[in-house]
Amino acid sequence: MKHVLKTALVLLLAFLTLFGVVACNRLPEPDMEGNVEEGFEVDGTITLTYDASTKDLERAPNAMIQAFTQKYPKAKVNTDFSVGDINARISTGDIGDVFMTADMNVYTYAATNKALMPLDAYAAELEIDTTQIYNAIYQMGVVNGRLYMAARDFNQICLFYNKDAVTSKGLPLPKDGWSWEDFKQYAQTLTETSGETGEYTRVGAMIQMQYSPIYTAFLVGFGGGKWYNEQKKTVEFTGNEKVLQGVQEMVDVLQAGYVYSGKNFLPSAEDNKYAKITDTDYVFTQIVHPGIPKFGTMFDNKEIDWDIVSFPQLPVHSVGSGGIGFSVYNRSRNAGTAAAFALFIFTEEGQIAYNGEIGGSVPHIQSLAEQNFWKYPNDKNWSNKNFDAFVSFPDAAIVGQVYNLVPYSVAKIIDEGMASLLKSVLQGEGSVSDLLGQLESKATAEWKSLQEAA
Repeated sequence: MKHVLKTALVLLLAFLTLFGVVACNRLPEPDMEGNVEEGFEVDGTITLTYDASTKDLERAPNAMIQAFTQKYPKAKVNTDFSVGDINARISTGDIGDVFMTADMNVYTYAATNKALMPLDAYAAELEIDTTQIYNAIYQMGVVNGRLYMAARDFNQICLFYNKDAVTSKGLPLPKDGWSWEDFKQYAQTLTETSGETGEYTRVGAMIQMQYSPIYTAFLVGFGGGKWYNEQKKTVEFTGNEKVLQGVQEMVDVLQAGYVYSGKNFLPSAEDNKYAKITDTDYVFTQIVHPGIPKFGTMFDNKEIDWDIVSFPQLPVHSVGSGGIGFSVYNRSRNAGTAAAFALFIFTEEGQIAYNGEIGGSVPHIQSLAEQNFWKYPNDKNWSNKNFDAFVSFPDAAIVGQVYNLVPYSVAKIIDEGMASLLKSVLQGEGSVSDLLGQLESKATAEWKSLQEAA
């Protein structure tokens, strides 16, 4: 009898121990509201999941962590730099309290997967002045009126250009604020072909018209307003003639040949004329700040003088912008400290720490625009470059990723459809108005079906 009781007691203790371990490892219920906890303090340990493929790319987040823990000494931030399949990790809960979210994923993670915690209340509690943040960059993290991602930087598209090519033609150097018509004249004048074969030896510009932050700028820049309606769940391309004009403008410069968007858009005979063109053979190339080391070094190695200029002003000044930021997993065990860390990037201390390192970019706080820490101050060969182009017209910045604006499946139809439209029109397989109408109908039907299924 004693043996039976002893065995039962051992089994009971084992069960209780196992139950305790399971209970401790169980994730909290999702926090969908992001309300500030009573007695909130920034303390305890959190984990940051961050994709850093090299030691150099670990420097920016590590600098931010150091600045954060100096301000909040009771907090500790562990790092997880091997991300792997982030979607799978989010679905299983094997993700850090804070993780990096691309602008194109914010809507999906927040509204569809319901995996993110809103940050608004904590921003207010921490007295973070979000009015100093460039509006388009702040709005990248907003879904249905709530903030779910704190962007790390200000990535507005500019043009990197070959100064030597411009001056060799006797042209004045372009200045920030130049117009789209000015740009077209420059690009056309600077494009060169071989007289015998018609092959291009120099091309005015490489602009990827199929890239969402580019084509959304043309939709808004000629249309003058939204091309979608959240309330009605409709995509509205064809009701505004100026939206059609914006898409036609993209087609026209590609057909003219002095702007190129990459392979397989033009008929093969035309496409083959660009076969010998390399990156340094384009006079103007779309760029964001993180691309400067690659292109600057490439041109330096060929002893080609270069600079940066703002993206040309469209009739309604609109420039695509985008980026990545910090989000909080809504099942974090330390939600308050996680929110404080994510929102630390919205402070001057966080911006200077992060964007002053390799892997950083343009600060998104207006008061830091004139400072030099993000303008490669230690590179004497680049000290005279026009880095101010990246902050020259922040009010013209728009949210560029279509995935950041409408549900994922709707955005996918639009994004893939816009590339297909450009190719079809350029290859003589349809008109802008007809194909844009078809795309509008397909995207709207998908949005309506999502509404019905909800």
